[in-house]
Amino acid sequence: MKRPQTKLILFDLDGTLAQSLEIGLDTMNALRFVFGYPKLSRHDPRLRQKSGIMFVRDVLKLNLVQFFFWIKLMKFLMSCQAEKIPVYAGWKETILKLK
Repeated sequence: MKRPQTKLILFDLDGTLAQSLEIGLDTMNALRFVFGYPKLSRHDPRLRQKSGIMFVRDVLKLNLVQFFFWIKLMKFLMSCQAEKIPVYAGWKETILKLK
């Protein structure tokens, strides 16, 4: 499968710019069989309470080497599904404000 050429990748793991939470959770849950962490629920408050790196360290309990492989797989699997993720209206203005 050939991926489209990408100019910019935004990681929106908390669903602020796009409706990425479901696909992100599905991808993380698929990787749990490789990395040995428990199944994650969309209702888990830690998804919003912790930063990404703290979530990986404290909840998934991945060490640095595991994290390196996990993030590479997450990036690849999420990029393959990017066209399925609907973005919210006003995302462009939000990015410009963040800039």
